[in-house]
Amino acid sequence: MRSDRLVQLIALIITIVSTSVCGGLLPVMTKIAEQHTLRYTDIAVEGAPPFVVLGTAIGAVRGIIVDYLWIKVNLRKQAGLYFEVMADADLITKLQPRFAAVWAFQGHNMAYNISVIHNTAEERWEWVKAGINLVRNKGLRYNPNDLQLHKELAFWFSHKIEGVADDAHFYYKTELAREWHYVLGAPPAGPTGSRLALGAGPRSALRPSRGGPGPELPRPWSSEWRTQQRSGGCAT
Repeated sequence: MRSDRLVQLIALIITIVSTSVCGGLLPVMTKIAEQHTLRYTDIAVEGAPPFVVLGTAIGAVRGIIVDYLWIKVNLRKQAGLYFEVMADADLITKLQPRFAAVWAFQGHNMAYNISVIHNTAEERWEWVKAGINLVRNKGLRYNPNDLQLHKELAFWFSHKIEGVADDAHFYYKTELAREWHYVLGAPPAGPTGSRLALGAGPRSALRPSRGGPGPELPRPWSSEWRTQQRSGGCAT
């Protein structure tokens, strides 16, 4: 009886010492993992549910929580609950910012699933741009060498903006051209008829006045824009 008590006491002491040593090594291991760009982080997520906060603090449970959230996201996607999956997907990106698949999923959900729900071109463009900015400005910052994110981003530009699959693709082209025109400025002067010079006619509306604030591009689907389309001009 006395020997059993002694064995139990020794086992309890070993358990306490092992747990304490593991807890002390966890911050060091997490720091090393961050330096080597592994897939998890110890950054606390503001406003997260209690079980997520607990999992982040424990560390070992983080992977189980992310798996649970990922399964939940895919089930809601299959049910067509595109708005509802955004909160869980955003939570996964904060718990595991180097999980590239969730960045691609979140960006695709914004640019494709949610954008087409809206009726106006302005609202659609805001969601398409939000999906692109999410992957380009945040996803690639944590995963700069991930091939999937680069491929998805290139496909969105090619299919969603350059292509004609979306009814509002003319508006997307115009808004993207407007942003780049503000960044690059007016085209350089060149001989008449060269590729550097803006053509006459409807395209002359794109030429800004010297010293002015910039070009005034016609809004897509407006009367001016439709006139340019019928006359062969290009508003993009």
